[in-house]
This record gives sequence, C-alpha cells and structure tokens, in this order.
Amino acid sequence: MLRCLHNICQAFDAAGKPISICGELAGERDAVELLVGMGYRKLSMTAQRHAAVKSDICSFSVQQAQALLARTAMRHAAGDPRSYSYPAKHLPF
Repeated sequence: MLRCLHNICQAFDAAGKPISICGELAGERDAVELLVGMGYRKLSMTAQRHAAVKSDICSFSVQQAQALLARTAMRHAAGDPRSYSYPAKHLPF
C-alpha cells in the first residue's frame, strides 16, 4: 500500500498538482515519516492524533524522511516482505 501511495504522490508532483492524505494512516506515528519522505506535506487526521504527529514531524528533517523511504525501498527491492507493509520505525536497519 505504501508503494502505491508513493507512486500517486510522484505522479501528482510530476503534474505540478498539490496532494494531501487524510485518514488513519496520516495520523499513524509509524507512517508519518515515510509519508513526508514520499512528498506528502498536508496530512489530515483526528484532533486526538494532531499533537503527537506534530511532535514527530518536528523531530526529523525532510532529508531524513527521504533517507528512511530510500532504505525502505531498498529493503523492498532486496525482497524483504515487510519493507512496505511493516511500520518503518520497527524495521531493523
């Protein structure tokens, strides 16, 4: 699913169109760094998740998020079945 979201974000970026993501995934602390690495800059979530996710986003740079995404993609290319389906912070790098 994350690979699909990445492809969608890349297509919108190539078309010069803004994109946002809403729902539970946008408020999932284990996914937010990957989403930022993909290029998502507008995340919509429940009010209860806002403070925690904001704190998480302030704890990394876009470059760090992109590096995490690259490592996750490399694991996927190497055949790790958890690479795009397992929470990123739980992956043993």
